[in-house]
Amino acid sequence: MLTEAQIKERATYIGSSDAKTIAYGDITEWMTLARRKTGEDVWKPNKQTQLLMDTGSYLEPYIIDKWAEQEKRQVNFRGGGKTILINAIPMHSTFDGRVVGDNAPLEIKAHFGFKDMEELCDFYAPQCQHHMLVSGSDRCYLVALFGVRCRIEWRMIQKDESWCAQYLENTKKFWSMYESGEWDESQQSSLPPVDYSDMFTMNMTELDGWSEEDDHLFGFQAQHIIDAKQAVAVSDQAKDMFKKKVPNKCRRMDYDLQGNLKGHKIRITRSRAGTVTCTHIKPKENGND
Repeated sequence: MLTEAQIKERATYIGSSDAKTIAYGDITEWMTLARRKTGEDVWKPNKQTQLLMDTGSYLEPYIIDKWAEQEKRQVNFRGGGKTILINAIPMHSTFDGRVVGDNAPLEIKAHFGFKDMEELCDFYAPQCQHHMLVSGSDRCYLVALFGVRCRIEWRMIQKDESWCAQYLENTKKFWSMYESGEWDESQQSSLPPVDYSDMFTMNMTELDGWSEEDDHLFGFQAQHIIDAKQAVAVSDQAKDMFKKKVPNKCRRMDYDLQGNLKGHKIRITRSRAGTVTCTHIKPKENGND
């Protein structure tokens, strides 16, 4: 729970914990965030959520120490806060730490769910981009302790300049409406996902040494992919036709093929859970070569 002093302070800036809501761009969520900043709406976590939050805070210094030891890094400015003006908008970050050397912010998470590291990167990317704007860094280290099987993973989140520019536009809209108390739905704007890696996109024909021969070969292979996709769609439609013929209480129904496919059959089965499947059964081999 935030203290009265923390609530008053939070009302004076946009913090990193606000980043996801600001980026989402929903006016209703913005209005809720505004009420929480002023103390009109107090968020009260349930006991389980509070326990998870308390445990995460308790484990934070341990995670930092273990990560620093593992990666041979030094971390300072633990729990340090910084507030700056960007386009006249007060922006604040409380850093879990700063990595000595490149001075990049460190964001620590204790995760007790079943998300993987890439999912956590996507989820916390807006918060990390906010940290970078406030710190002036071009990177942020996201370090997570996974409670399941107790392991530490980390990623270096790179700054997405295009996303940050759009994010700052949203912070400007939010802050203007927050100060005036007038909320305009036409101003809501949801931002695209953050591109936080050093991976890039290109066209295959841009590869070094690409030739007309390559173009012909891969065009031919692409046709196989397209044909296979179409075949799957046709197969799914055919299976649906067979499934619709199964009586309600029928556990298994076979359709014996004739002609050149004599010995083959299509089998439709219903599981105890009610799931209906359709499969091709090949004829049994004699066992003689």
